[in-house]
Amino acid sequence: MKQAGSWSLLTRISWLTGAFILGATLLTQLYFARHERASLELRLREKANFINNYYSISVAEALANNDDVRLQQMISRLEEDPEITSVVVVDGSGEIRYHADAEKVGTPLEDPLLKTALQTGDGVAMDTRNAAGKGLILVSPLRVRNKTSPQGALRIEFTYKHIYDQVKSGQASFHMVAMGAMLLVIGGVLWGVRRWVIVPMNLLRSTVTGINPALLDTNFKESDDEFGQVNDSLNELLTKLRSEWANQRASVRLQANDETHLIAQLVPALFPETRLLIVDKENRVLLDTNSDRITDPSTAPHLLDLVTDVRLSSLVGSALQKEGEATRGSVTFQDLAYEAAVFRIPEGHSKIVKTIIALKPAPSGDSNKEAV
Repeated sequence: MKQAGSWSLLTRISWLTGAFILGATLLTQLYFARHERASLELRLREKANFINNYYSISVAEALANNDDVRLQQMISRLEEDPEITSVVVVDGSGEIRYHADAEKVGTPLEDPLLKTALQTGDGVAMDTRNAAGKGLILVSPLRVRNKTSPQGALRIEFTYKHIYDQVKSGQASFHMVAMGAMLLVIGGVLWGVRRWVIVPMNLLRSTVTGINPALLDTNFKESDDEFGQVNDSLNELLTKLRSEWANQRASVRLQANDETHLIAQLVPALFPETRLLIVDKENRVLLDTNSDRITDPSTAPHLLDLVTDVRLSSLVGSALQKEGEATRGSVTFQDLAYEAAVFRIPEGHSKIVKTIIALKPAPSGDSNKEAV
């Protein structure tokens, strides 16, 4: 029974291919996004480390020499970096020497990180969160040569937003490329499945439908692929079936001939003067003991073509209705008077013989006497 609502093989393969490709694409995108984000965050920390180790020296010299022009140029260069959100420079006493808001210049900056850097002379870098999201704060003490204490400190706030925007931009490009690749792969898979699976299956189905049950022709196309191997197996199966069918027909034919010979020998032996007609299941006369030869069923005459007597036709009809019982009566067959007995063999008890008609010549002047 065909299951209602079942999908075709092509539909199943389409959905399965699409699901696997989508899953592989998402996993790949997730891996590369995390890898790229980690690489960019590492680069940002390396940038902060570079500023702490090298750039802060130039800022310290400008601060020590009170060179505000040079200080402004260097700070402006830092502020041009999209990953830096704010730059603050304080002197050794904690007063602001540079700020994006000019009104805050000269005011003290209360920042624990700055105080720690000025007191210990060590730089500090720590993650934080602000309005833009995740960020990084770098506090670098400003040292000059021949000075033990810092001349001030440089406070820089970095943002990861620019990094995440880069990652998102890369993800958008990746999604477009992945979508195109996915459509290309699915199209290729469907083309291959249709050509190498669906078409051979349809051909196999049409070949199976066109098999003649009587001939069992082995006309499946053989090849080196899997469908060719299936076709080869089907050809072998049909060859075996045809051989077995031929053997069975030959066996049935031999059994039928043996059965006919047995009846033809048995009845005359019991009733020597009886003429015997053996009729097959197609109502063809296989044997008339007057000729003593079994006739080929394909050329045997039909019983109705030989029977012209109404009484004999009636006996045959009665015998067909009374399976396993003999009907008797006086008849005329081929212009001769007989005492007839018609026996219908029960269904399943005989391979080919259906009816036996025994005809005994009627005594002269006594055509109504029953015989047999």
